[in-house]
Amino acid sequence: MSMTLTNHQTAQPRSGQGSAGSAAGSSAARGVGGSGQHPGRGFGGGGPASAMTAIDPIRVLRQYQWVLAASVVLGIVIGVAGHFAWRSWMPVFVANATFKVNDPIRDVMQVGANPGQTGDYIERAQGTVAARLMDPEILRQAIGDPAVRDNTTWIQGFTNAEGRLDIAEALEDLSDRTRAIPMPNSSLVALQVSGRSAGDVKRLNDAIVSVFESEQLTRKNESRQDLSSSYSSLRNELQTQLDGLQSEIEDYVAANQIPPSNFLDPVSQEVQELSSTLTELNQAYAAAAGQVELYQQRINDPSQDYTDEDLASAEADPKVYTLDNTLLQLQATRRAELVGKGPQHRYIKELDRQIQAMQAERDAEFHRVLARNTRVRLEMAQTQADSMALQIEDIEGQLAAKEVRISELSKHQAWLESKKQEKEGLITRIAEIEGSIAATNLYGDSKQTSQVSLWGNALEPDRPEWPKPLISVFLGMLLSFGLTSCFVFLRELTDKRVKGPADVSLISHGRVLGVVPHLSDDPTNPRSIDLISVRAPNGVMAESIRQIRNPLLRAMDRAGHKSLLVVGGQPGAGSSSVLTNLAVSIAKTDRRVLVIDANFRRPGLAELFGVPGIPGLGDILAGEVEAEQGVHVAPDAPGLFVLGAGSTEHRLFERLGTERMAGLLAQFTAAYDMVMIDAPAAVAAGESQALAHLVDASVLVVRALQEDRGLVARLIRQMRESRAEHLGVVLNAARIAAGGYFKRNFKHMASYH
Repeated sequence: MSMTLTNHQTAQPRSGQGSAGSAAGSSAARGVGGSGQHPGRGFGGGGPASAMTAIDPIRVLRQYQWVLAASVVLGIVIGVAGHFAWRSWMPVFVANATFKVNDPIRDVMQVGANPGQTGDYIERAQGTVAARLMDPEILRQAIGDPAVRDNTTWIQGFTNAEGRLDIAEALEDLSDRTRAIPMPNSSLVALQVSGRSAGDVKRLNDAIVSVFESEQLTRKNESRQDLSSSYSSLRNELQTQLDGLQSEIEDYVAANQIPPSNFLDPVSQEVQELSSTLTELNQAYAAAAGQVELYQQRINDPSQDYTDEDLASAEADPKVYTLDNTLLQLQATRRAELVGKGPQHRYIKELDRQIQAMQAERDAEFHRVLARNTRVRLEMAQTQADSMALQIEDIEGQLAAKEVRISELSKHQAWLESKKQEKEGLITRIAEIEGSIAATNLYGDSKQTSQVSLWGNALEPDRPEWPKPLISVFLGMLLSFGLTSCFVFLRELTDKRVKGPADVSLISHGRVLGVVPHLSDDPTNPRSIDLISVRAPNGVMAESIRQIRNPLLRAMDRAGHKSLLVVGGQPGAGSSSVLTNLAVSIAKTDRRVLVIDANFRRPGLAELFGVPGIPGLGDILAGEVEAEQGVHVAPDAPGLFVLGAGSTEHRLFERLGTERMAGLLAQFTAAYDMVMIDAPAAVAAGESQALAHLVDASVLVVRALQEDRGLVARLIRQMRESRAEHLGVVLNAARIAAGGYFKRNFKHMASYH
């Protein structure tokens, strides 16, 4: 029989993810705990369920991306409208005047030039000028300027019906709308006056500038004579210091008998020559010491190899030479006599004895000469090394004396250099002051000699300084987006539904066994999850099921479990889809797997696998048929067997918790490697709890964005109180944009096969 594949999720809402279907389990599914657990106690998990939901920002942004985008557009509209309204009702005009801080002493020396200024002086002067511009007395005099009193609408706000001016209120208001700002990284100070009238801010700024410049001119005239007198006194004082310094230098040179300039060079040259000679002697001494050691070793151990030169010298010794000649003559006589006489002849034997004795005498003399020559060379090398050692010691003493002399001369030179620099500094300073005196007398009326000068007059502004279009739009966007974001995240905070693995971990003993992502997150776009492990075994969905299968099998094998109850939290949780795909995947591991449809309310596994549903479990429990008669081999799924729910009249819920059901499960667990039971939703049917007391282990399937965390916590607690060991929770139809799951991982998984 061929397998019939239908969209079981649409026909049976309890078995899938609804119209969208389910997706494969995530690689983030973690293995359950080790063996040795108490039955029914599960595998630990998160802490107590919290009333506040853990928020995944990525998921929230994805879910509400269009709402947030609309809030940004609305914010732009609000910003533009607010900008024009603000500009019409309360515009702010700003008039700017600029002052430049000068250094009076340096400027009078170089009038017309643009000398550099020290940073510390500029910063202090800028602060002084800014404070003076904001001085109440300056502002009070500016209010009394005729151009302000007669030609501004601003002054009318402080004038009563009798024409009397409230100077205190006007001064306070002018102080609030006036700012003097030192400009960083420059020598400028900006004077800003703001208001609703462009003409008023221009006239007020001009009045403040006029009062400030009049005050500066008065101060400059008062201090001109004092400045010239101060320069003269300073010049005389510096000249006295210069004369005293010159006398001190002359006395020091005479007392220490210091030679002319560059007195360090001859001594340094001598040190350099001695150092070079010392280096050469050290190298020669090292070579001589090596020769001494070599000859000493040869004397102590005559068996060491000699150089060709040593051997040739020994062979040239007169006595060795004579013995060699005698030996050659004996050898020649033997060869001549051997022709007429045999080797055993008495005369030949006598010659052999003489040759052997002569050879021994020659060898002994040769080695004696070698030893004598080695001792002679040792004495010569030792003498040479001792001579070099004495030379090295002498040169090192000379170098030490030279270094002491250099140290003394260096101290004298350092002292003279410091005094020379001090002298040059005094001469330069005297020249500068003399130039300042001349410049002060010549250019006393120049504006550049003032501490501060007007750099730029205020112009009447042609457009408001505030509001600014970009800032208005930004504030509108910020307001709209901020309010919308607050609403969205507040809604998420109060939402108690399970949305991702993190929400399950918040529940007491909430262990995530695996995650089945939403069908829309699969890049291959499957139409349904029904038997996806058969239809697309190499796809993303099947791979995700395998990633749930592996920790499940490890947990059951460690504990020796063979029967597993898969139950959904609420109808439509997708427990049937998870169970059927897990069963197919487990059967592919060479295990005999039996799937039992214990959902008497909405059976459908037999139709899904394409096998007869009658007779089935209900008929077996009613005693109508034997157990083997209801089991059928699943087509296209080797190793998988299916037991349907049975006929309608025999599907009694109460029989699922009976001893007969327990015995039937014992019979099946003995015949199959694993028995997997599909139960109705735990919330809608009580038989799920009855079955949980008959099986070895249980798994709860929860659909994301459907079950409340409080409900899931209660179901986990009920399952842990049963006989079955609760292995964990499979989260179904989870959006993979959250919690560390990235859609590109599934694209890589889809393209890997």
